Amino acid sequence: MAYSFIEPTLSASAVHALLAANRLETRPRSPEFNRALRAEIRDPTWLLARQWQLHEFRAEDRGTPAVAEVVVSEQPLSRLALPGQPSRAYAPAHQPLEAAVEAQPRVVGVGLRLQMGQYWLRQLRTIPALLSASPLERAAALAAFAAAYPLKAQLADEAPVAYAQEATTGEALALLQLAGATALDGYALYQALLAPHRTALLAVFGDSELLAQAVEGLSLTTGFPAAGPATALVGKTSLDTQARQFVLAFHRLYLLGEDSTSWSTEDMAYSFTVGTAGATGLGATHYPGGATLPWYAVDQRPAPAGTPAAPPAPVSQKFLPTEVQFPGAPAARWWEFEDRRVDFGQVTGDPSDWGRMLLQEFMFLYQNDWFSVPYAVPVGSVCAVQRLEVTDVFGYRYAIQPAGAGQLAEEETDVLIDNDATRWRLFAQTDPAHAGPAAAPQLYVPAAALTPLVSRPVEQVSFRREEATNVVWAVESIVSDGFAGGLDGASAAAQVAETLRRLVPAAVLVPAADPPAYTYQLASSVPENWLPFVPMFDNATGLTVLEQGVLPRQGVSLDQADPEAVVQPRTALLQLNPNAPYRLHEHEIPPSGVRVDGSCYRVRWYDGRTVLWFGRHRGPAQPGGSSGLAFDQLKPGPQ
Repeated sequence: MAYSFIEPTLSASAVHALLAANRLETRPRSPEFNRALRAEIRDPTWLLARQWQLHEFRAEDRGTPAVAEVVVSEQPLSRLALPGQPSRAYAPAHQPLEAAVEAQPRVVGVGLRLQMGQYWLRQLRTIPALLSASPLERAAALAAFAAAYPLKAQLADEAPVAYAQEATTGEALALLQLAGATALDGYALYQALLAPHRTALLAVFGDSELLAQAVEGLSLTTGFPAAGPATALVGKTSLDTQARQFVLAFHRLYLLGEDSTSWSTEDMAYSFTVGTAGATGLGATHYPGGATLPWYAVDQRPAPAGTPAAPPAPVSQKFLPTEVQFPGAPAARWWEFEDRRVDFGQVTGDPSDWGRMLLQEFMFLYQNDWFSVPYAVPVGSVCAVQRLEVTDVFGYRYAIQPAGAGQLAEEETDVLIDNDATRWRLFAQTDPAHAGPAAAPQLYVPAAALTPLVSRPVEQVSFRREEATNVVWAVESIVSDGFAGGLDGASAAAQVAETLRRLVPAAVLVPAADPPAYTYQLASSVPENWLPFVPMFDNATGLTVLEQGVLPRQGVSLDQADPEAVVQPRTALLQLNPNAPYRLHEHEIPPSGVRVDGSCYRVRWYDGRTVLWFGRHRGPAQPGGSSGLAFDQLKPGPQ
């Protein structure tokens, strides 16, 4: 805008203000707007002024990182130790850590035994030498295995309880009756093939691939009486090949972890320790299971025995540092439009929310001061940065110290600079035995199964506290169906009780001439799937523990010396440690109860192979239910 000024000698009435305005209008001479939208600036003075305004001339005497040299010690997991067993080899390339730790023994029912036996017979029928034999010779060779390892249905007059329990698995029982005299106990055959070599193979039973390598040179049918007729027809080499395939097939499908001791009955949780070359140990004592073993599930522990003390040679690599970027980060260029999908300006926080305030300060002020070096860490290893040197664009080299674990000391006091062993660190494991200065941080990348497929519970046991009886009950809600599935425990228990009452009814008392008006009952009956755990004082530890009690069968006439006169558990969880008292810590059972599910897990490993195992998962119990146990009752007498 322009204006003119009138001299003050004129009278006030003669003063006039003259105003003029000029308007600049854009008149595009081309239909293209690309160049106009670039907002080109041709004035270098203006650019220098903007730099001065933003304090860009107040820079430090530092250069941008150009090259970073990283020396890393990679220590792959190599040993696994379970309670009560010597440490064994562990290969992360073969299976995830969850499979090595969680795989547990399962109930091998009559259906699964029959399936294994039929699989073995089908394998033998594929051998050309056996197919070319006469029908009588072929039948004799196959019948020799069924005669050595027969599988027959239970008889009611010989074992009424086993007969009643087998009757609850109707499908498996029907298939067994259909097989008739040719039914072969495949699980007994599996155990017989491995029995002479079990001690030598003990260290590889937890890994199917290591087991395959170990049995490659073994003759599993040596000294095997049932293999005589088949060996005469097909030869020892062919029979050994089929035996190895049979053992490996069912070890991969159902029997991985058959000898595992990782589950602690006292704690109702897993306990294990893994070690790396370099005597680095990681482990857990109260892992609840469920195929979730992330990095924060373990703590530092002493390395298992047999772990190599010498770490592998460190790896040195050079990288180009790149600026840290994240969605919504402030743009580095002045005229660059930022991503509107992420608006950190909308982040709010309370004045006491220090974490959020520090995060915002980093995002808005210091993001472009940080650089990253993309180092690929192998899966299933513990890595530690031994040295990090950065060279800037001026050629200066800097040795970067680990945050919170600096190794440089002050000249006057010899105190380590920035070394605090109590500082909290992300991605770090707790070391309860560590004392002294902070050690260099390390990164543990587990060989974890991220998203395994989990079946419905094959077995389920709920531990519940009942105030009326002051007893902890282990309720078998789901029991094995004879194959690899589960069936309702309450229905199965009711069916077993009804079958037993029909087979061995209780003794009938002869009524007296003058029957009493009331009868006294010491205790009422309890469902067969409710097993008691009573408090006991442990002299060794001075603690109160819960020990599995004895529950006599009621309503049936069985000899008290007969093992079947006492209710026995049907789940694999309650069958652990059969030669010792079954105990668990009382503090592990809260008032709300604990539920332990046994399920089948399936995961596709990163090399394409499939890993299957049966594992357990501990969680809260569902409320409800009562044992119905009552003492000292008066009931109306016979009318």
